[in-house]
This record gives sequence, C-alpha cells and structure tokens, in this order.
Amino acid sequence: MYTEDSLREELIAKLEKEQKEYLDGLKEKGVDEVIKNVYEISARQEIMDYLSYGNIAPKDVKALLKTNHILSRMYDEWLSFDGNFYEALQYPVDKEIERISDEFYRKDDKEVEHKEKPSKSKNMSFER
Repeated sequence: MYTEDSLREELIAKLEKEQKEYLDGLKEKGVDEVIKNVYEISARQEIMDYLSYGNIAPKDVKALLKTNHILSRMYDEWLSFDGNFYEALQYPVDKEIERISDEFYRKDDKEVEHKEKPSKSKNMSFER
C-alpha cells in the first residue's frame, strides 16, 4: 500500500522526468529554441513546484500519476489564464514605477531648491 509521502515522491519523479524530456528535446533543437521557449520552461517549472510541494489531495495525486503529459496539460491550461499573470504583475510594477518616479522628482526638486536658496556665507546688507 502506498503512503501519502510515497505517492508524492512518485509524482515528483514523474514530473521531473517529464520536464527533463521536454528540456532535452529543446536542447536537441539548439540554443535558439531554448531561448524561444524560456517562458514555457519557467512556467512549467513553477507548475511542477506547485504540484510537487502544494497541498494536493492524495486522491488527486493518484489521478495525476495515471495521467500522461501533466506539465504540458497544465501549461496549456495556464496559457488560457495568462492574462491574470500580467494583471498580477501590474500592481507591483506600477507601484515601483511610482516609487522610482517619486525618488527621481524629489531629487530633482532638491537640486532646484538648492540652486534657488541664497548662500548663507554671503554678507547681506540692507539699506535704510
């Protein structure tokens, strides 16, 4: 009888084998093919990590073990939701743009402010 841990280990081995075969196939086609597919490579790795270490029910692990091309299927499904990835990127990227812009313009304002202030070392006299 399989334990939950042994099922998960078997799933990890299956996923690693699928990913290795995928990468080996790309490598045979050359570096240009690897570069062209870097997004898919990365997404498949993230899917593999999620399936390997996520909270997947034992019954679902058993079903996955009986399934061929798990990563390919998951990646194809991921592509249909890919817009969500960019939506998820939007907030932190926009926030960082705002921060960079604020830092830049604050620096610019300080430079302008520094140029406009008269020097304290000058002797200022007033006529009456």
